[in-house]
This record gives sequence, structure tokens and C-alpha cells, in this order.
Amino acid sequence: MLANGWDNGKYGTALRIIFLELSFHTLFLYRVQVRLNRIPTVGATLRRIVGWVAGVITSCEISPLSELEGGVIVPHPKGIIIGKGCIIRSGVTIYQHVTIGTKSGHGANEAFPIIEKGAKIYSGAVIVGGIRIGQNAVIGANSVVLKDIPAEKTAVGAPARIINKIQ
Repeated sequence: MLANGWDNGKYGTALRIIFLELSFHTLFLYRVQVRLNRIPTVGATLRRIVGWVAGVITSCEISPLSELEGGVIVPHPKGIIIGKGCIIRSGVTIYQHVTIGTKSGHGANEAFPIIEKGAKIYSGAVIVGGIRIGQNAVIGANSVVLKDIPAEKTAVGAPARIINKIQ
């Protein structure tokens, strides 16, 4: 919660977060799905129910088979899609309408993105395939990333190209 800039020292702030903050709901419901998925027999069914509720409330679809470390930031959690197998490290910021997943769909050749610590992914970006977004890299709005982006670089466009080194 602190990663999203919330002060945890006041009851009013805690209640506001629990009841009003979509950022909290998005990540909390993802983590509930991950836990439910570990329960034998009924876990998968309960996970699907929570996943449906999460989609209705947040308009986001984050697979419980993806791996989001603590400290991921979603300031505007609308329309975010994160597929199974994706790995997102701490401190990554993901803005609205971002899609992160596999390029091929289903099959033996599935490969998933890894987003390193501190990366920023702006609105409407699409990141697909077995690629790596380096630490503190920036992906511009509406970019389509199909290749690795090194650490500390900015990538924009469709297909994305590196435009500079972050100062």
C-alpha cells in the first residue's frame, strides 16, 4: 500500500483505501485469487468466482498464474490484462489499458514477458512474447513491444524502438 503513496498511519486513510481505491482492489483481488488457486478441490472454482468479481469491479484481468511481486503500482487500474506466466518485479508501474502476455496464444512455444524492477509502462502499451523489459526502462503510451528493451532505456512506437537513455 505504501508503494501506491498511501499513508497507513490513520484509520480514515485505511478505510478510504479498503472501500474506495481501485488500485488496492485490483492487486488485493489478484492476491486472493493466487491464494485460492492453492486450495485443492474447491480452490479453482472459488478463484474463478473471485476473478469474475475482480473483472466486474476493476475492469482488469490479472491471471493468478502470473507472478506480481509486492510493490507493483497500478495508478489507474482500468483495462489492464496480464496473462499467465508473466513475471512483474517490484516497483513496476502499469498504467491503464496495458496488455502483457504471450504472443502465440496456447501451445508448447508459449513464452512470457519479464518486467524488471522499476520499469514504467504507460497507457495502451502491449508487451508480448518471451521478452525482457530491463530495470527502470520506460515503455511509451500505445507502444507495441516485441523485442527486449535494455535497462534504463525508453521505447516508443509500434513496433517499439529505443529512442534514448533515461537521464
